Amino acid sequence: MKLLSALLFFIVIIGDIKAQTSWDLQKCIRYAIDNNLEIKQSVINERIALENLNQSRRNRLPEVGLSSGAGVSYGRSIDPNTNDIISTNFFDNSYYISSSIVLFDGFRLKKQIDYNRFLLNAEKSRGDHSVDLLAFQVMSAYYDILYYKGLVRIAQAQVSTSELSLKAMKRKAEEGLKSLSDVAEVRSNFEMEELHHIQAENKLDEAMLNLQKLMNLEKVLSPDDFPDSITDPETSAELLTETDAGRIFSSFITWSPVYLTAESTLKAEARSLAIRKSNFSPGISGNWSAGTGFYETNTDNQGNVLDFGQQIKENRSQYLGISLQFPLFTRFANRSAVSVARLNVEQAQNQLESTQQNLFFEVSKAINDLKAQQKEYSQYQRQHEADSLAIAIADKKFSQGLISVVEFYVIKNRYAGSQANVLRSRLQLDMQQKMIGFYKGNRFWE
Repeated sequence: MKLLSALLFFIVIIGDIKAQTSWDLQKCIRYAIDNNLEIKQSVINERIALENLNQSRRNRLPEVGLSSGAGVSYGRSIDPNTNDIISTNFFDNSYYISSSIVLFDGFRLKKQIDYNRFLLNAEKSRGDHSVDLLAFQVMSAYYDILYYKGLVRIAQAQVSTSELSLKAMKRKAEEGLKSLSDVAEVRSNFEMEELHHIQAENKLDEAMLNLQKLMNLEKVLSPDDFPDSITDPETSAELLTETDAGRIFSSFITWSPVYLTAESTLKAEARSLAIRKSNFSPGISGNWSAGTGFYETNTDNQGNVLDFGQQIKENRSQYLGISLQFPLFTRFANRSAVSVARLNVEQAQNQLESTQQNLFFEVSKAINDLKAQQKEYSQYQRQHEADSLAIAIADKKFSQGLISVVEFYVIKNRYAGSQANVLRSRLQLDMQQKMIGFYKGNRFWE
């Protein structure tokens, strides 16, 4: 009894470990989002846009600079104290601090802040779209694995059945009940099904490599890491009651990353146009500077050079002023920049309208595809039920010699095909349901 309890405990523990290490759809998507290189690049682009916005805000602060110089003058030079021309060699050392601040620039700085803020919003939306796109790519790759894993099972079952049929046919041929041509026909079908099995395994390996690439996963995946199937799709009655393209679309564009990207880009281009127009406005800036220096030509009544500390204190000077700049003629560069910016606004407006149109038809197509897939899935299920009954009858007839090998394998292959169709249709229906759910605001991986 203790041994049995220990064995059951071991089985439960192994089952839990396997369940923890298996890859479900949400886990695959989350891992891909955290490790995909394109997503990391989107994060970097967003940080760059944020830094550009912060710098545009910091551009409102005054500029401050320090400068210093030292040198020896030879030959005819200008005396820094008297501005007279002298021929005496002398050493001088100067120090300056200056500052300037923009008082008015046609509100260019404010418009630049708005421009960079819209670019940041666009970059965030692009990042969100990259995440959404990656999630659907991972889902497609994940369902490819489930599909080809199912095909491998179907192909393996076909091979096993044909192998038993081949052995039975050989025995009957040895007993004189079947001809060698019947054996050859069964063997031919057996080899063909072996080929289909190999092809399904190759496709499964390819699908797993594709998923590993999307996830940026170095670990080698195994078919055992994934479930054998998904739960049967919903009847979709709830979805079909709300499949109104206009209503779903109106809700979708309020948060769609694709639409928000185009919208933010249009706003950024409009601000860019305003920036170009501000170049026609005058600029006003305030300037302040202070300086001092040491000069060997600065002497007392006895001709002695005044000491460094005394000169630094006595030679101090300051300047405070306002400057005005007005663009009189720029070879029409400002006018050309405004024209190009205005065309960019029109282009962004067209892109926004095109995006809106494409998204509407995308939502409409998804709804139609869902309806069509529901009908196909139901029909494939009915066909599979009919083929299941047909293969059961054909198997009995074939064992009794009532139908030929060719007739049997036609029914047998049709049965395998209906199994594959049900599997594929079930996965596609689930994907379509998730797509409609996404348009309604449900990110199924969160």
